[in-house]
Amino acid sequence: MVSSLAKINLGLRILGKRSDGFHELETIFQTISVKDSLEFNIQNEKITFECSSPWCPSDSSNLVVKAAVLLKQTTKSSKGCHIRLEKNIPSGAGLGGGSSNAAATLIALNRLWQTRLKNEHLFSLAAELGSDVPFFILGNSALGTGRGEKLYPITIANNWFGVLICPKYHIDTTWAYKQFNFNLTNSFKNSKFSVFTSKDIPIADWRNLLENDFEDIVFKQYPVLEQIKTELYDIGAFYAQMSGSGSSMFGLFETQKEAFAAFSILQSRFKTFLFEPEN
Repeated sequence: MVSSLAKINLGLRILGKRSDGFHELETIFQTISVKDSLEFNIQNEKITFECSSPWCPSDSSNLVVKAAVLLKQTTKSSKGCHIRLEKNIPSGAGLGGGSSNAAATLIALNRLWQTRLKNEHLFSLAAELGSDVPFFILGNSALGTGRGEKLYPITIANNWFGVLICPKYHIDTTWAYKQFNFNLTNSFKNSKFSVFTSKDIPIADWRNLLENDFEDIVFKQYPVLEQIKTELYDIGAFYAQMSGSGSSMFGLFETQKEAFAAFSILQSRFKTFLFEPEN
């Protein structure tokens, strides 16, 4: 059984629209203890897949299948695999579950099929599958730039405890990006988050230094998310934010007791998880 960790974006800024149609961004990724599980059983030639969730596509559109097929084609392996995914990370919540599953599949099958690709090659394959997938090859904490695929490992404080709130909204990332109207002739915004690569930033400063540009857009459409953020601060979070383009919200607390108290308040209204950073 292989673990496939979720991520949160501690901050996310859209810097501009690129000539290739993608958006230039900067983000701080952090893997967390909320996770899916993948089971791999080697078989001859065929790649087959099943998932515990009825909402999870089990055909070739699933990123797990895409990752396995891409690795098989790239390495010309004659081996196959039956893959079972036990789903726990909410979908469409800005937690990178599908991207994490794809990365875990590349790493696991590279080992099980003995294809011996180096990490640099796995990063390249991951980038073909999606902008967030390379981060899950790396894991831990990282500054992401470009489309999110250019990664710089960072060391940040991890002595905190988190509460993850997942309302039943599926927010389409493509829709969220389309709300930004950048003129290609405009200069890109400057980086703010690169400061995290050069020095240790106290958690007391995160609220002033970090932001998520999607919040203004998403909160207008889903005001309950803004209410959750306000409530997290009211019950003692030192930092609260939306992850990615939503809809998940998280609050970070200095003690496990504070996090559990917040969890107890929120769990009756929303799907809620306690978590810690995974490094």
